Amino acid sequence: MSRRDREPRESQDGWIRSILKEGPAWIIALTGVVGLGIGTGVGYGASKAQTSGPRPTVTVTVTRPNPQESTPQPTTDGAQAVRNSGSLTLNFNESADLDSKQSNWDAPNPSQGADITNYEGFDATNSGASLARLGDLPATYRGCMATSDYIPVAQGLPLDQVSQGMNFCVKTDRGRFSLLHVTKVVSDPNKPDYIAFKVTTWEHSTNQ
Repeated sequence: MSRRDREPRESQDGWIRSILKEGPAWIIALTGVVGLGIGTGVGYGASKAQTSGPRPTVTVTVTRPNPQESTPQPTTDGAQAVRNSGSLTLNFNESADLDSKQSNWDAPNPSQGADITNYEGFDATNSGASLARLGDLPATYRGCMATSDYIPVAQGLPLDQVSQGMNFCVKTDRGRFSLLHVTKVVSDPNKPDYIAFKVTTWEHSTNQ
């Protein structure tokens, strides 16, 4: 065999002996290369799948407030607060405190601050209260404020001049306004006199 023929054979034998001697290192190197290729392919595929999929849809819901819930509705008499309201009956020689929060207005004999009385007619008391007949003015808080017909004490009305359905305003000794609507009057020599009202007293106005 010639030298030229021996050289490839010897080179091939050396390469095989090198693989057998350093086999584990070659196997590890080849495994890493294959794993890198597989990992790159998997990662690329996953990334492509994620970026090529449909984008999420964001929905924004705007709720407008209900005007009827957020805007307070005005009440009668300019939202003037009512201090007390109810029925009141004054027999002869009885009085009532219209500033009271009691259901009977501290009748028949308030310990202090009486505003109206049924003594020699329907009248304001001498505590500083005043009385006015509304006439054509509205039977409201504003009507009581608007009237200028308040009369001083000791100039009250005899019961025979008071009739059912009349409306009176009283400015109390503490400066509040009360509306008195006459519901019944008894003025009979043979029966005890009395006068009955539907009463509303308002708190002080914030505009005064």
